[in-house]
Amino acid sequence: MHGQQVNAPRDTNPQMIKEAADEVWQILNWPMQANPKERDSSQFWAVIIGIDNYPHHHIYGCVSDAELVEKYIIEDLGVPSDHIQRLLGPSGEKTTDDSTIPTHANIIRTLYSLIDNPDIVNGDNIIVYFAGLGASYDAEEYYRRTVPLDIPMTVPIMPTNALCPIDRETFDDTGAEILDISDREIDAIFTQISQEKGHKITLILDCGHSCMRIKSVPPLGTRRTTRNVPSLSPNSIKPMLEGAHQRLAAYPQYLARRSVAAHDWQPDPSSHVVLAACLESEFAREEEDDTGIHGVFTKSLVDVLRSGQLKKGSTYVDLISGLPQFFCQTPFVSGDHKGEAIWYQE
Repeated sequence: MHGQQVNAPRDTNPQMIKEAADEVWQILNWPMQANPKERDSSQFWAVIIGIDNYPHHHIYGCVSDAELVEKYIIEDLGVPSDHIQRLLGPSGEKTTDDSTIPTHANIIRTLYSLIDNPDIVNGDNIIVYFAGLGASYDAEEYYRRTVPLDIPMTVPIMPTNALCPIDRETFDDTGAEILDISDREIDAIFTQISQEKGHKITLILDCGHSCMRIKSVPPLGTRRTTRNVPSLSPNSIKPMLEGAHQRLAAYPQYLARRSVAAHDWQPDPSSHVVLAACLESEFAREEEDDTGIHGVFTKSLVDVLRSGQLKKGSTYVDLISGLPQFFCQTPFVSGDHKGEAIWYQE
């Protein structure tokens, strides 16, 4: 039995066919930099941190990178400026508002504020960007000195990475040293945010954590430098983690999980996606071009986001795969939701 034959109408307009084909092509190749009005930009929130002028280490492109990311978020994603918290040091703008300086206290306050902000509702997008120095602490050596021998080490103990605030290596009013901010605390903060607001959280890190020195990478203080520094004293890991635990203990849901100070603490990959400039053994580099000094990761990331090569449905994995290859630097993406569309847009 033969099916009914359907013939194309003889009076089909070739121009109509072309217009229909063009429309289909545009749908299939919808660029990531589409009109911001096509998104509900009121559902986006951002924290932008960029630090150049550390007391003992000078890097050059972090503030300009932070401003580049902020410009992308405002112009391409359409995020209102009052949904963006900026911590820049130095910002290039004179200010009497100490709350905008990326100190340890201000970074901590700003990140924790995302948990309790009543204007951020479940399902909103949160972007946190950090450009500055990173460090790494030998957690395994610390726990082998402090954990009783009769307690088995059931999981591998990875190095504790940290972000460096602008006031690291200085002292507060009580004489206590200002410490770095551990990745354990940041991970736990995002877990708390995700429990309140959902998992649409993206952390972008243009910093490194390797403390190795290799001849092929220029030292700090040159015009082409890296965003890695050695850790503070090995003894500082204890107050760094205990301080984090004390701050997080204000949240009952945190207390139901493993303490960030515990030797068997594990990260929560379900709470957020991380886009990072390099692997733990590598360096996050800065380079100078005609437009100034930039982190090679941030500049390339924004270039790809604006290039049009990412289409509707492109994922975070696609974004990282679209970056050029860098010398001695391998950007990566991690998190359970890395296969979702960029900025979780359907």
